[in-house]
Amino acid sequence: MPTSIDVALVLAMVAWAVWDHRHEFPQLRRALAAGTPGARMRFYRRTGLGEWLLTAIVLAAWFGQHRAAAALGLALPTGWRAVAGAGAVLLLVALTLAQARSILALAPERLAKVRARYSGGGVGDVLPRDRHEWHGFALLSITAGVCEELIARGYLIWFFAAWLGPIGGLLVSSLLFGLGHAYQGATGVLKTGVVGLVMGLVYLGTRSLLPGMIVHTLIDVGSGFVGYVLFRDREQTVTAAAEAARDAGGVPASQI
Repeated sequence: MPTSIDVALVLAMVAWAVWDHRHEFPQLRRALAAGTPGARMRFYRRTGLGEWLLTAIVLAAWFGQHRAAAALGLALPTGWRAVAGAGAVLLLVALTLAQARSILALAPERLAKVRARYSGGGVGDVLPRDRHEWHGFALLSITAGVCEELIARGYLIWFFAAWLGPIGGLLVSSLLFGLGHAYQGATGVLKTGVVGLVMGLVYLGTRSLLPGMIVHTLIDVGSGFVGYVLFRDREQTVTAAAEAARDAGGVPASQI
């Protein structure tokens, strides 16, 4: 049964999500608008460190109250659950590879249309633009896969299930997971809420966080790869134009 420590921890999670929405993402957008070098990489690092810190606090609170690891989903699936978990992972691997191939095969005009949908706020601001950012985003994807599954699925489902049952816990945790991505707009909240619901079903079905962690990581890595492919050529063109203007004594790079 959750204690006052758990209630305080969940309230702190909500406050952290509000802080991210009101401070971290607007700060990133201002830095990007100003052309500040390395803005995304600093955002990736801050977000990653914050998630690992929160995960460490959750684990300290959990084991400090002498709870079993398996009750938090920290166990390997067995029997048919292991088969189901492996099937979910393999399905996501196939879908991720198919998405990568389809993006790489797009004609330039089609690529421009897809790029336009991702541009201008929301998740488009977070996606990587060059190889360096792509590597940083991939590391952040691993962090999100591990930390967010442990927090949103393992811990929050357990917390709310104490009063609402497993399905109620799943629904509330999925809602909070979606609201935690409010920077993506209403559509992003809906999509991530649905993803959270699916990940929660995987967790409840397998009784293990491991399949969901792998699937979550693959989803984020796939999104980052899409962003990298969509924007890399455009960013190289903008950078080259900025350098040419600077060398000619023209418009500063930050204004292009």
